[in-house]
Parts: sequence; structure tokens; C-alpha cells
Amino acid sequence: MRAYKERLGLLAAALALASLVAGCGRLKRRAPPPDDDPPSADTAPSPEPPEPGTQVEPGHASYFRDATSVPGKLGAKIQGPVRVTELVLYPEYVISEVQDPRKRGNVDRYTLRNGVVDDGEPVRLMGQMKTARDVDAAVVDLASVNFGIVPKLIREAKHRLRIEDGKVSHVMLDASRVFHKQVTWRVYMSSARKSGFVELDLHGRVQRVSD
Repeated sequence: MRAYKERLGLLAAALALASLVAGCGRLKRRAPPPDDDPPSADTAPSPEPPEPGTQVEPGHASYFRDATSVPGKLGAKIQGPVRVTELVLYPEYVISEVQDPRKRGNVDRYTLRNGVVDDGEPVRLMGQMKTARDVDAAVVDLASVNFGIVPKLIREAKHRLRIEDGKVSHVMLDASRVFHKQVTWRVYMSSARKSGFVELDLHGRVQRVSD
């Protein structure tokens, strides 16, 4: 009888141990693996810092507010009078087609950005512009142009066009005289639904509104 009771006790202990082991296994299977845990604020990767010496583009319009430095910057680059067939102002840079003061039959395209003028690139002359005399007749000397009126031109264009949610994209000084007998300013404005431009003379007087 005693031996029988001892066997029952050992059997009960074995069953209890088996139940405990099975319960632990279920708990382990329910727990998510460590890799599934979302990263905390302390362990999430941080953005890489910028490379040393990285130049950041200016984030605000500048030449629409004040373009008076443009003739001087271009003059310092070409070392002579700045005579252009056209010049286009954007908020943060300027593109101009300038007659070579030493080879008047040549025109080069320069870009002014961040106060620096690039080395330029040749422009292939087309249409009626073939000789130095043709180029002479199709340029305007920037010394005779008042760049201080650019903000006024932009205000006038906005008033005339009244394009809802519209923004001025660029302002062009056109000396080519292909369609006009005089040098003109043109202010271009557009939105997602509409676009137009206002043409003005060198004194800021409106010549034409196209919308």
C-alpha cells in the first residue's frame, strides 16, 4: 500500500511539472520577437547633418525686391559696357544675353546667382541678327535702364491682371525690337488656372495687358 501511494505521488508531481512547462511555452509563443518592437524616440535614427561647406540656396525673393545691383555685377564680369538683347529677372537669379564689348558680333548668355556671374556661354544668332551692326541695333545699354522701378512694375502687373492666387514668375527686359520699336519691360504672372503679362515702357508706363 505504501509503495502504491509513493507511485501516485510521483505521478502527480510529473503531471504538475509537465503542465508548468507547457504553460511557459505558450507564454513564449505569445510574446512578439524583439525585432517587432517599434523604435523608441531614443533609438530612432536621427537625420544626417549637412556636409561641411554645403551652400544653402536663399529661400526668399531678392531680385524682385531690389535688382539695382544687376548692371554692376554683369559689368564687373565682362569688363565693359553691358549691352543686352534681353535680360530676365527671376526671384533668385538673372539670365541675360550680353553683347561682347570686344567682339560686337558675338552675344553670350550669363547667369547671375547668389551674387556671382558665371563664365557665360555662346548664343547662336538667328533671324535678322547676323552682323555686328545687327547686334548694335538690337541691344540696350543697361546704364540707361532704371532697375529701381522693378518692384513698381510688379505691383502694376498684379493690379492690372488680378489673377486669383497668381504669382509673378519672371520680369523680362526686351531690347530685340522684333515686335516693338522701343525697349520694353514685360511682367509675367500665372496661377494654376490662368496666366498673362503686362508690357510697360522703360518709365513703367503700361503699353499692353494680355490676359
